[in-house]
Amino acid sequence: MSAPSESTKSFLRNVTFSTDHKVVGLQYFFLALAAVTIGILLSLLMRFHLVWPGAHLPLVSGGIMRPEQYLALVTIHGTLMIFFVLTVAPQGAFGNYFLPLQIGAPDMAFPRLNMLSFWLTLLAFVCMLAAFVALFTIRAFGIRGPWWFAALWWWAFSGGLWYFDPRRRTGP
Repeated sequence: MSAPSESTKSFLRNVTFSTDHKVVGLQYFFLALAAVTIGILLSLLMRFHLVWPGAHLPLVSGGIMRPEQYLALVTIHGTLMIFFVLTVAPQGAFGNYFLPLQIGAPDMAFPRLNMLSFWLTLLAFVCMLAAFVALFTIRAFGIRGPWWFAALWWWAFSGGLWYFDPRRRTGP
C-alpha cells in the first residue's frame, strides 16, 4: 500500500505536523492573536479592580482581589504581552510566513525544528496560563490533590515562580 498523498491527509494532521513555513507562520499568528486577546482581558480586569477595588469577583478566592493577586495579574499581563505578543507575532508569525517568500526560498532551513519551536512555544503559553488560573482559582474552589500537587503549587505560587520579593520571609 502506498503512502497517503498530501491531499488525502486530514486537515488536523496537516496542521499539526506541517513543516510548511506558511502553516507554521499562521499558527504563530493565531497564537499571538489568542495571547493579545487574553492580555486585553487581563488589562480590563486590572482596570476594573482599580475603579472598584472592593468588588466581588467570582473566580477569586474570598471574592476580593488581594494585593498579591493584583501583582500576579500585572506580572502575567506583562509577561504575556512581551513574550507571546511582541516576540511571537513579528518574529514567529511574520518571519516564518514572509521571509522565505521575500528571499525566494522554498521553505525554512530546518522545517522540523521550526515546527517544534512552535509547539514548545504553545506548551509554554498553556503552562503559563494554567499557572495563572490555578493561582486565582485553586483556593476559591478548594481543590485538593495528591501530596506532590500541594507542594508544587505552593512553590509556584508563593512567589518562587513569578517574582522575587526580598521582604518575604522563608522561615518561621
